[in-house]
Amino acid sequence: MKKSVILLLALFLVSCSQVSNTPAQILYELTREKQADSFDFTQVNINQVDIIKVNDVGLDTFEKLTKENKNQVYSPLSTYLAISMLVPMAKTSSQKELLTFLKQESVDELVALNRSLIQSIEFDKEKGLSKLANSVWMQDDETFNMELLESIGKDFFASLYGIDFVNEEETKKAITDWINKETNNFIKEIDVQTDPETVLSLINTIYFNNQWLESFEKEANVKDEFKTTSGVVTAEYMRKKFDTYLYKETDKYQGMSVDYHYGYKAHLVLPSDELSVDYVREYLENTVSSYRQAYIVDLWLPKFDVSSTHSLVEVTKELGLSEVFTEASQLYPYEDARTVMISKIQQQARIQIDEKGTVAAAYTKIDMRPTSSMDQPIRRDLKLNQPFYFVITNHQGVITFITLVNNPVAG
Repeated sequence: MKKSVILLLALFLVSCSQVSNTPAQILYELTREKQADSFDFTQVNINQVDIIKVNDVGLDTFEKLTKENKNQVYSPLSTYLAISMLVPMAKTSSQKELLTFLKQESVDELVALNRSLIQSIEFDKEKGLSKLANSVWMQDDETFNMELLESIGKDFFASLYGIDFVNEEETKKAITDWINKETNNFIKEIDVQTDPETVLSLINTIYFNNQWLESFEKEANVKDEFKTTSGVVTAEYMRKKFDTYLYKETDKYQGMSVDYHYGYKAHLVLPSDELSVDYVREYLENTVSSYRQAYIVDLWLPKFDVSSTHSLVEVTKELGLSEVFTEASQLYPYEDARTVMISKIQQQARIQIDEKGTVAAAYTKIDMRPTSSMDQPIRRDLKLNQPFYFVITNHQGVITFITLVNNPVAG
């Protein structure tokens, strides 16, 4: 390991562990700062203006992803938190671009908002579980600015890992195992995309499992038609009557909110004609105010299980990010002046609802590779035209074979 990594392990005594039984597995880990068991997530207070900003970023992104003839599930919060981890390593124009995309004024304000967002969604209770994980994955033979990355770890509750991205098979296995662990193996067929040119990856995961405050009775389920954009299908509907104030009806949509435990809600928005994310935006803005009109709503909610995979580079470009994807990127994770650019933003997500409640999970992964502004390699010729040694080592550098080649055509 580099001196910087050794120094980091010496300075920060944070549950460090070594794993060495498989090539390219986790080389070291600084585990995240956990919330105390007594922490009350319901007491976290986030400014309503900030909530609207975060929601707007998510809705704008989802609108770009939506296809009328295809199911889509997406976690805007996962994307928001993953992109937020880029900001502390960004400078000048790249930092301004990222902050504008996230609708924040400064790094300090963004960090504070992220901590509040994380603290506000995590709970582990009798009726449900919601958890979040962030991680930073570093090419193990690079010299990173460990003070910077360790501060990102603390500020964003992230774990730090060293790995060899060149070993694509084992890198994919290690990251997939981590995502599965953090999402309780809920996302189907995780397809982590790896690239040997990657030097740094940021990953966010979100897992949510919560029960309805008033469960649906399976005996009340009925099968009936569901009109899709391409035809009619038969769906299984959960039915229940609700006495509620959280219902809204306009000439463009109907909207209703259903309670989970611990203050969570499901918001259901049914457009009358054409689909538009603006209806969701309008409905959510209205649910902030107090309703005085009571309704009895006979809800028909079809059961579903939806999975999606999203490539978010083009979408985020359309919404304002550009420089961080180019050679002009001002992302500085190293000790020196070398920079990296974003090569990939990937998300997979799944959501499933039934009579008891809802399970959902997502991960967002941001990969970075070197820009050409990094030091150019010095070119040399190596012509093995006289006796030479051929050495094989294992992943820790232990020599397993060594050969002296005196005559390559002799036995």
